[in-house]
Amino acid sequence: MNLSRRSILVAAAPAIALLAALAYSAWWWYLAGTLREGVAAWAQARAAQGWTVGTGEVTVGGFPLALRLTVPEPSIADADGDSWRGPSLAATVSPFGVGRVHLSAPGRHSLVRAGAAPVPVDVIGLAADLKLDRRGVLQVTLDLRGVTTADGGFDALELVARRLGTLPPVPGDETMGIVATVVNLSVPQEWGLVLDPKLASGHIEARLMGVIAPGKPAESLATWRDAGGTVEFDAVSFDWPPLAGTGSATLALDTQMQPILAGSFALRGLPELVDRLVKANRLSASLASVFKLTLNVLSKTASDGTSEAKAPVTIQDRVLSVGPLPLAELPRIDW
Repeated sequence: MNLSRRSILVAAAPAIALLAALAYSAWWWYLAGTLREGVAAWAQARAAQGWTVGTGEVTVGGFPLALRLTVPEPSIADADGDSWRGPSLAATVSPFGVGRVHLSAPGRHSLVRAGAAPVPVDVIGLAADLKLDRRGVLQVTLDLRGVTTADGGFDALELVARRLGTLPPVPGDETMGIVATVVNLSVPQEWGLVLDPKLASGHIEARLMGVIAPGKPAESLATWRDAGGTVEFDAVSFDWPPLAGTGSATLALDTQMQPILAGSFALRGLPELVDRLVKANRLSASLASVFKLTLNVLSKTASDGTSEAKAPVTIQDRVLSVGPLPLAELPRIDW
C-alpha cells in the first residue's frame, strides 16, 4: 500500500509541478497587470490636479524572479510649468514580497523652471531604493554617480532619508532623518569663493524638524518656517581646501525665504584661508596679521598633529562667513 501511494505521488509529481508553475505564472502576470494599472491610475490622478504626465508604452518584464517595470519616456510637469523629463526609468520589485522598490534612471535628465530654459543634467549612475510600509515611504536610499551640469557637478552622492516620528506628525517634532555624503562637488565660479573650485568631500547627519506639507515650495516652506521649522545638522564634516573641519549647525529660512545658518566648527587651514583672502584683495594685510595672531592664541593641536581653531560658520543675508571673514555671496533662491 505504501509503495502504491509512493508510486501515485511519483506519477503525480510532474502534474503538481506543472500546476504550481501555472499558478505562479498567473500570479506573476496578475502583479504585472496591477503595476501597469497603478502607473496609469497615478498619471490620471496627477492629470486631475492639472499636471501633465508622460510615460510612453509601459512594459513589465523580469519573469520569473522579478517584476521590472520600464517607463521609456518619463516626464512630468505641474500646473505652474515646472517640469522634469528623464531617460528610461526602470522600477524593480520582487514578486515574493512587498515593501521594497529599486529604481534606476541613468542618462540625461532635463529640469525646467517655468519661463526658464531647460537645464540638462547628465547622470552616469542613478539608483534609488525605497522601503515602504502601510503608511507610505519609510526610507529612501539614493546613489548618484558622475553627475554633470553646465555649472559643475559631482563624482558621487550617497543619501539616506528616513521618516521619523509619528503619523500624523506632531508640529515641531523631528520628521525626517538625513545622512548624506558627497565627493568632488564643483561650485559655480560666480560664487567668488576663495576656496578650491571643488569640495573634496562632505558628510552630514541631519534631522528635519517640523512638517513640510505638499504644495508649491514657496507656500509650503513659508508655512514650515512660520511654524518654527528648522534643519538640525547634528554632525558635519568637510574637506574643502584649504579648509577642513567638523561641527554642527542649525539651518532655517529668513523673512525673504533665504537660508540662514548658525554653526560651530573646529577648523583647520584658517591661516591659509586668510592668505587667499589677502591675495584676492578681500582682506588687508594689516587686518590679516591681526587675524593670524588671534588664531595663534585660539588654535590647538588636533589628534593628527595639525593646528585647528573653533570658529562660527554662518550664512546671513546670503553671505557665507567663517567668523568675521566673509567667503562668498550666495545666489538668491527663487522658490
